[in-house]
Amino acid sequence: MRYSQLFLFLVEFLVINLIFRYTFFSSQRGVFDPFGNDLSLLYFFNVAWLASVIVIRTYQISNLERMDRLVSGLLKTMALQTFLVMAYVIFVKNFYLPKISMFTNVGLVLVSLLVLRTLFRLWMQYFKPTSFASKNVVVLGSGPLAVELRDFFGTQKLLGYKFKGFFKWNNNALNYVEDLKNFCKSNEIHEIYYAHTDLSKDLIKEIVKFADNNLIRFKFAMNFQGFLSRGAELEFFNSTPVFTYRKEPLESAWNRFVKRSFDIIFSLMVILFLFPFVIPVVFVIMKITMPGPMFFGQARSGRNNETFTCLKFRSMTVNRESDAQQATKHDARITKWGAFMRKTSIDELPQFFNVLVGDMSVVGPRPHMLKHTEDYGKEINSFMVRHLVKPGITGYAQVSGYRGGTETPELMEARVKHDVYYLENWSIWFDLKMVVLTVVNVFKGEENAY
Repeated sequence: MRYSQLFLFLVEFLVINLIFRYTFFSSQRGVFDPFGNDLSLLYFFNVAWLASVIVIRTYQISNLERMDRLVSGLLKTMALQTFLVMAYVIFVKNFYLPKISMFTNVGLVLVSLLVLRTLFRLWMQYFKPTSFASKNVVVLGSGPLAVELRDFFGTQKLLGYKFKGFFKWNNNALNYVEDLKNFCKSNEIHEIYYAHTDLSKDLIKEIVKFADNNLIRFKFAMNFQGFLSRGAELEFFNSTPVFTYRKEPLESAWNRFVKRSFDIIFSLMVILFLFPFVIPVVFVIMKITMPGPMFFGQARSGRNNETFTCLKFRSMTVNRESDAQQATKHDARITKWGAFMRKTSIDELPQFFNVLVGDMSVVGPRPHMLKHTEDYGKEINSFMVRHLVKPGITGYAQVSGYRGGTETPELMEARVKHDVYYLENWSIWFDLKMVVLTVVNVFKGEENAY
């Protein structure tokens, strides 16, 4: 497989350079200037591509297994490279970059690499030589876990696995090891997978010693089905392996820095460029239609279940039930202007101040009233997990149709599942996608926005 990865990388690298040469050919000078700005841009163009490939992990095996990952990996890589190149052009400012050339380059690269990746996928699936990355494997054991491994090897043809059979325990340690050695040698085994539960430590050491001395990789397969999620992570405390129940990308300091930077930049843009137009309009209409405070602050549950004051434009008449009773469809407390603000999400805009000060994030699980947190925390499985990250103005549950009231436990369970999925699968691309979908839903309209 590694040869296929290298082959795809080299072909695509050659193609993007040929397209660059074509699209940025200077029509005014008639030649490509190898000693001037053309060359400096070409250098950075390639550096940006290599950096994007490393960050996105475009050629990682898991991103080449399926066509959707091939395409999404390409789109992410191109987006990051284009951003880096444009930033370089704006920063340097010492050469002219025709817009038509830039758009032509991006278009041609996108089309060309999509075609290449489609052909690569077909080649890998139907015409790949069997000598590429073929790995003969044997599984020690014959139980459910061993069967799962066999099924996996049978479906992952791109990875080159060749399942050679189960090796069952024969209740004789000496014969078992000798039979395994002979089997591995006669079948040219490359990897041994341990799926037993009853082999002694000394026997395992003997098998590992044989594997090491014969260039065979020995791997443990452990059954945590129904307990560990697929995103579980393994750490070592000295020599003790420790599994983390679920993957949390935002436990990484770098990921938190990236998310916080995005939150600050995005919230500042909204506050500086949108608020000067929105606040006067909201103020005037509210004074005419619904006298009272312009803003409404409510105690809600934040990260680590810490309480913070969530800001909104007031959409209801002043009432005593606001901290306990969730808004419902055709709620008599909601004014006509308030209903419009809720429908268009204008009432949520003050929460960008919450984002700026660090109580909230642009994207994350929606914060609940304290009473709802207390009640649902007792009733809904994994409800409190959503408080491991900052709450958001919008979130994965909201763009997936679970916005508004949660009148039934089933609706709340569905919302929690989406929130936990977000927590386990966060990326900056995920956040950007949620922002775009939120804007689309605002203009399209949502049935549950009330």
